[in-house]
Amino acid sequence: MRPSGNPDRAAVRRARLRIAVSTAAIITLLVTGVGAIADVMMTRAQNEQVGRELRYGAALGDLASPPVCTWLYAPGVAPLPNAPRGFPVRADLDRVRRTRTAVERTVRRDDTVYLVRTQARADGKVVQAVFDMRFQLADRTHLWSALAVAEAVGRVAAALTGAVLGRLAVAPLADALARQRRFVTDASHELRTPVTQVHTRAQLRAWQAAAEELPAAHHAGLDRLVGSAGRLGEVLDDLLLSASLTAGPARLSQRRPVDLVALARGRRPSRPGRAAPARACSTGVRFHGVGARLL
Repeated sequence: MRPSGNPDRAAVRRARLRIAVSTAAIITLLVTGVGAIADVMMTRAQNEQVGRELRYGAALGDLASPPVCTWLYAPGVAPLPNAPRGFPVRADLDRVRRTRTAVERTVRRDDTVYLVRTQARADGKVVQAVFDMRFQLADRTHLWSALAVAEAVGRVAAALTGAVLGRLAVAPLADALARQRRFVTDASHELRTPVTQVHTRAQLRAWQAAAEELPAAHHAGLDRLVGSAGRLGEVLDDLLLSASLTAGPARLSQRRPVDLVALARGRRPSRPGRAAPARACSTGVRFHGVGARLL
């Protein structure tokens, strides 16, 4: 396993990153949603306007001077010089002559989209109106281009805002973790001396009890006291070591690769009640840490 850095600092960095990513995602969704709504509204308004102009041109438009972006075709009328190629659509003209029912369709010619309406006028003449959609489609493209730029700017702003908000929001957490480490270190230091004294005195009493041949129950109680005081000292040592190792990268030099299998095989019971490991793995298991504190 690779040695890990300060877990508190890593947690703070992850929290800041989550806040920044969440803020960017929210702004991106908002910009995308606004863009989708604007596109739907623009497309609907454009289609309604084009439909009105196309119906008016087919029903009442002047064949010699049609509305803007519109061309009118009718039997016996020469098309305008700027009329697009490929029109009129003969199949629609023949169909309307037979059925007298208006026909609308979208036609693509020369990379341009046209909306075509063919209908019979009140005087019986069949007229085909062709509307050029290039400007409406260009407006939609410009809208999405502007939204793409806005989204890119929004993401940058969101990243900066998220970083600032993350720092402000996580700063109290980092301060609390630092205070916790200082408290653990101070409390462990303050308790280490009296606990060591208790452990030493308990050992002396146990030796005296053994020398004076006191009753077995009294001797066993002193042994338990010695073991409890020793374990309490080990807990304080572990707290001090944990606080020092998480205090900063400078203390990471105390960590070394530790072979856990070799450590378990070499361990022997040092006090009553502790049994030696019965079985160990044949393959090495390595861990970065302080070997003395893993026992």
